[in-house]
Amino acid sequence: MVKINLSTYNIILWNTQSDEKVVLDKINYSSLQPDIQPKSIMEILYKFFSDNIENSHFDKDNKVLFIKDFNTENENIFFGEFLYGTSGKEHPVKNISDNTDDRIISKDQCILNPYYFYIEIPKNNKQGLLILESKGTDGIKTLFEEWFGNFIKDHSYTNLRLELKSFLPEQIINTYLNQGVLKRIRFISNKLPVDKLDILEGYEPEEGYVELKLQINKDNRKPLVNKIKNLINNESDESKEYDTIIGNNLETEDIKLEIDLHGSERTFTINKLKNAVPARDITDELKDGDDGHRTFESIHKKGKEYADDIYRSSN
Repeated sequence: MVKINLSTYNIILWNTQSDEKVVLDKINYSSLQPDIQPKSIMEILYKFFSDNIENSHFDKDNKVLFIKDFNTENENIFFGEFLYGTSGKEHPVKNISDNTDDRIISKDQCILNPYYFYIEIPKNNKQGLLILESKGTDGIKTLFEEWFGNFIKDHSYTNLRLELKSFLPEQIINTYLNQGVLKRIRFISNKLPVDKLDILEGYEPEEGYVELKLQINKDNRKPLVNKIKNLINNESDESKEYDTIIGNNLETEDIKLEIDLHGSERTFTINKLKNAVPARDITDELKDGDDGHRTFESIHKKGKEYADDIYRSSN
């Protein structure tokens, strides 16, 4: 199963003349004709989605992004789905029910997968919230940032520059760890340790993965929770980060934290140790639709829940 995460970003508009961040819902212009320019990033977002949803797309390096659908709520929330795929290579298609040749996908065609997005712009603030779905190692942040950034430049908003900055408030992890219960820690290696276990003789490293799962008794959780906080907040020595948490020879590519918060489980994944920004792992919390993809309703529920957690932890 492909891992599905929700990653968070700050939406920032820079005034290129003053090199200052712009209040997103009250944009002040220094140009000679401020009346013809949008008063907020919400106006820009609505025009972007409206203008591009029908027959437009963005492509770069054979990566293609379409807008599938978008919705608004309370004028400051946008949510919906992009469609993302790659082109440039020919692919044969077979019918697996009878193993017959079905068709050929040409170099100018691509198979598209849905990617969820959620945007919220708080009042009188210089930073908005963007939540994007990622699948395995595939994500759409770079394409969306360039597409929307170019749109801003091309539609007379010449003194504005877009930045999407990866982030996760420290408060939210501290909230989860302080108010919730750290149930399990899972250390995952994406390759089998075939050179260390005789039982794996004859297997290749790529033919599986290995996972070490820790479940800690309630009375002994606090020291480990403090070490996890240090890891999240980048306060640990990089070369010793894993060793201070667990002494083992497993070449770990991912750590998952499973936290129970008021009866509802949250799972976070950390792919990189240095400057780690945890992502919300929702793989096991989604419902599959008849088309084989996760349903929009199930991922939107998690997106709203995550946004609520972030803003609540900041108050």
